[in-house]
Amino acid sequence: MANWDQFREGMSRTADMAARKAGEVGDAVKLRYKLHRARAELRDTYEKIGRLTYDQLHFHHDRALEINNLLPEVGRLRDQIRRLNNVIKGDENAVYCSNCGTQLTPEMDYCPGCGKPQPRPATAETTDTVAADEV
Repeated sequence: MANWDQFREGMSRTADMAARKAGEVGDAVKLRYKLHRARAELRDTYEKIGRLTYDQLHFHHDRALEINNLLPEVGRLRDQIRRLNNVIKGDENAVYCSNCGTQLTPEMDYCPGCGKPQPRPATAETTDTVAADEV
């Protein structure tokens, strides 16, 4: 009977491990799907910008406002893609330049890739000061 109990216990542990791994695989698939959708959305946005630019240059229609309205969407999608890639790589706390994508260390004030000043993350000290000033 002891062998049967050991076998059942072993099978139970194996089933638990399989369930955990299945959950991890499911999470990875969801992240990769989100990444795929974000990339497709970015391609579509670039395509819209291209069509508007062609229309503007070929037919002399002013499309600058429409093009400018799409640019924040490009930035948002690029940030989303970068974050998803970081999560997939297991480096979700990595910081990158919003201008050129160079990986930064927390103490960098300027991007070594493009020279753009980098915003400082809010610290607890800064947050306390702001909260006190708002009162």
